[in-house]
Amino acid sequence: MIRQILLYSAAIFMAIVVQATIFHSVFPSIVAPDLVLILVFMLGLSTKNPRGAAGAFTLGLIADFASARFAGPNAAGCVAAYCFVVFCSSHVFAERGAASGVIAAGASAVKSLVYGALLAFYAGVYPTVSDLRTLAVEAVLTGLLTPVIIAVFEGRFTLRGAGVRGKVVTRGVVR
Repeated sequence: MIRQILLYSAAIFMAIVVQATIFHSVFPSIVAPDLVLILVFMLGLSTKNPRGAAGAFTLGLIADFASARFAGPNAAGCVAAYCFVVFCSSHVFAERGAASGVIAAGASAVKSLVYGALLAFYAGVYPTVSDLRTLAVEAVLTGLLTPVIIAVFEGRFTLRGAGVRGKVVTRGVVR
């Protein structure tokens, strides 16, 4: 249990650092995939209960604090994306290949729509056509990167010292 908490904490920290600093400071004019959303996607696949929704809210709130703009829009968007992933994964085997990418792209679009709606409601900032294109590109990039991130977290890498490939059991624990 402690190992899982440390693994997820490290993943959250890495996602926030890479997304908030490296992507936007090194390449300020490009659109970057939403790494926090990929973690929400993985949470939606592994935890389908209120604790998962609370985890998605916490991930979104951490992203809100890292962006230092508003507190709440990312959190609400992450919860909406989590619900989207849970709904889709109950009807489709969403853990492999193209299905995970398509569902992650859809979840990114849902998160962006909720985020935009809350910004419009609270701050009076309405998205332009350019903003919508940027969000579409971000959703596609997130969808393309999701299967790669899932492969890394599933344990498709060689375990240290064991010499065997990792295997995922139903709870998402690498053995």
